This record gives sequence, C-alpha cells and structure tokens, in this order.
Amino acid sequence: MDQLDKKLPFLYFIANRKLCHPKPFEEVISEALDSGIRFIQLREKDLNSRDLQILTEKIKTLTSKYKAILLINGNVDVALAVDADGVHLPEASMPVAEVRKRLGNNKLIGKSIHLPLSLSDGDYNCIDFVTLSPVFNPGEKDYSPETIGIERLKEIVPALPVSVYALGGIKPNHIIELKRAGASGIAVSSGIMKADDIKNKVEEYLKA
Repeated sequence: MDQLDKKLPFLYFIANRKLCHPKPFEEVISEALDSGIRFIQLREKDLNSRDLQILTEKIKTLTSKYKAILLINGNVDVALAVDADGVHLPEASMPVAEVRKRLGNNKLIGKSIHLPLSLSDGDYNCIDFVTLSPVFNPGEKDYSPETIGIERLKEIVPALPVSVYALGGIKPNHIIELKRAGASGIAVSSGIMKADDIKNKVEEYLKA
C-alpha cells in the first residue's frame, strides 16, 4: 500500500508462530486471510532482526495477496526494510515521535496501553490507534493483572483521541457490548491462533 486508509478493519489479528505450534505458521496466516482477516500484527519478540525480516518477508507475500495491513511489533528497522504498513509499539518503546519521524505519515503506528494511562497528548498525535488491555481475563488459571471490564472501558474510550482496540480475553459474544462501550475494534491472538477451525472462528468474530 502506498497510502493507508486510516479507517482500520474491526478485527486486529495478533500473530505469533509459537501459539499455533505444531501447525505451520504460514498455513495459519493463510487460513486467517482466506477467512477475511485484513489487519495483522506480527508479534515475534524473540527473533533477532535478521530472522524477523526473513519471516516478515514470507508473511508479507501472503498479506499483499489479500491487500491486508501488516504491522511489525516493535522493530522499526524491519518494518522499513520490508516496506510493512507500519509498526505496533509495546508500552515500553522508543519515543513515538521518533518512530513517526522515521516512518513518515503514510505508515500506521499502533501502541499498547494499560492502566494507568501514561501517554501524552503529543504521543497521541503521533499514533493511529491503541490496544487497551486486559479488558477481560484471557482464561489463564493464575492470571493476576486486574482486568478493565466493560464499565471502565465506557469511561476510558471517550477520553482517548485515537481509535481504541479492546484486547484481552475477547470472545465473539463480547463484541456487541464492546461496540456499545465505544471500542473501534477488537484485538485477538490465541483466540484465533489456537483455534481448531480457524475459518469458523474468524467468521464468528467477523459476524458477531
């Protein structure tokens, strides 16, 4: 994409190769794209830049075929090298103004945020959207972080000047109330990566 339409797809798929093992990662990405996913973050924090670039080039071949948006988690150098559509920055990252300067205005920047909120007005001016988490418990038995929940989400979303994607334990049956709370979209990782039937699961999220 030469210029990104800043109206983003509702479903943001966070892909990580370890979550689908032993199923081939590229096969999972292909199934997700074939099922309607058009917005993907490649989140591979354990790879060095060389290996990440090799993997990203393979995934970009798939996303380009479907004209899907591809963001790289954290690694601006790789995003530029492969001409990805942008980056997604973790909460602790290089300053967003510096990232925007490097990427220019035609790339997307997403940012992970949690409570308490810590971004400045200047930060929000440099990013396109945030993922806010954890909205719900992702289902882990010993999960300790406090979840945000719907009522607090209703208070937070109107106060933020960018699109908010709800993240953390999001299931298809949550979507109606998340939309009512003002969320611009949902971010899902293991809910799709670990699904036995990816096509059916993606359709559940897209049709909810």
